Amino acid sequence: MLLLATLLAIAAGCAIAFAPRGDEALSESTLAIMLIAVSVAVAITSLRATWAQREGPPPMVRFGSGLLGLAMLLGVVVPGVLLTTGAEDPKLPDKGYPLADLSAEVAAAYAIFLLVFLAFVVGERLTAYVLARQRHPTPTRQLRVGIDTRGTYFALVGIGTAITLYSRVLDPSGRSQEEVFATRGQVEGAGAETLLGWSIPLGIALAVVHRHWGSRRLVTLNALLAIVLISQGTRSPFLLIGVAMLIRFVGSPSLRRRPARSISLAVVAGYLGVALAVGIADWRGDVIREPTASLSDSLIEATRSPLTGLGDAGLDSLDGLILARNADRAAVGASWTDLHKAITGFIPHQIWPEKPEWLSVVVTHHYIHFGGSGIFMSGAGYGLLLFGGTEGAILLFLVLGAISAIVYRRLSADSLLTVLWTYFLLRFFFAGDAFDAFHVLGLLLLSVFASGLATVLPVARDRDRPEPVPRALAT
Repeated sequence: MLLLATLLAIAAGCAIAFAPRGDEALSESTLAIMLIAVSVAVAITSLRATWAQREGPPPMVRFGSGLLGLAMLLGVVVPGVLLTTGAEDPKLPDKGYPLADLSAEVAAAYAIFLLVFLAFVVGERLTAYVLARQRHPTPTRQLRVGIDTRGTYFALVGIGTAITLYSRVLDPSGRSQEEVFATRGQVEGAGAETLLGWSIPLGIALAVVHRHWGSRRLVTLNALLAIVLISQGTRSPFLLIGVAMLIRFVGSPSLRRRPARSISLAVVAGYLGVALAVGIADWRGDVIREPTASLSDSLIEATRSPLTGLGDAGLDSLDGLILARNADRAAVGASWTDLHKAITGFIPHQIWPEKPEWLSVVVTHHYIHFGGSGIFMSGAGYGLLLFGGTEGAILLFLVLGAISAIVYRRLSADSLLTVLWTYFLLRFFFAGDAFDAFHVLGLLLLSVFASGLATVLPVARDRDRPEPVPRALAT
């Protein structure tokens, strides 16, 4: 049944995505229903397989498709429904880029998302099947690396604390909070400081995926650090921490013993997570207009109806795909060689003043009036621009699905590398740029640096591991 539904979805998606402009065969409501059905079906089957596989081989091979299925519902279907029903104003016309037929544009975007998502699933499932059929399969106990230690955690927290004190107390620039928020994505030459500022959320994610090494004190410390992070007005660190919590939740023994209770708690946590993302974005915008804006008021307001604020909060993957689909590749300089920026991005502006901007920023500034950090083009939109058509985006996600199956088979579920790969998948699906790979590679380098620092200056040793905390607290 699932195979039949998949074939029908592929046929319907191709009928829209490859149809001539103005000759769409299906309405956006039909595509929305189909997208919901496929996303829910894949998410349920993949996550159920992942939960069952936690007890033995193979490991989390299907976790990627389950996660992207949930992301599809939140980042594509819901914004599209809000746009076509008039519950939310379209962002692109408001920013100076008119749309002749909003419903047709949303339908085409739905079809492209459907095709790339199914390509990811196909790549993942085929690779998992091939790996399972190997005569000499790889060991079922997956790879863990040297960064998965308490010493790395304490080094990261120490680095993050020092950077926070410098930026808030000793920073010679003396920029106010509203100036910092207003110039996000526009400041050049501060890449090292920005990367080091990720030390605390990276350390929290490492502690979460390792159940805080059984320490109640670390649970309390990380809760306090998370509160400090909220006041910085940045949401991406909480996505990283949320990914670690999700991986820890999937591997929790209580999920198999009490699935209904565990899933209910996960739904509540997801709702609060969305409200946190929307509330922080609203507060950041309010501070730019009025420096005395209240963070608590924005968070409380966001909890009342977080889904309706997704578009205004910057979760604009659907708008980004529509813009990328209509963009002129030559005008914005799009080419498959843009992928090299994931590596050349590490060259400082002080050495390379003419270093090219990220493609999402170029597209945004070329077509609409938007902030310095650019609009989310989505991974599908980035693939369209790189390869000049839907076929290239499909191939890109087919490869990502294959890589995902290999990564989740080889990496241990309680490794920081697993968290970083999952974080990259979500970032790239929503945002879509070489910047996402550059950013995650930077976090990996930061983890290696902290691990080396902990080796030179030992701050904690695993043999000093305290007694385990109760399972309810640890999970």
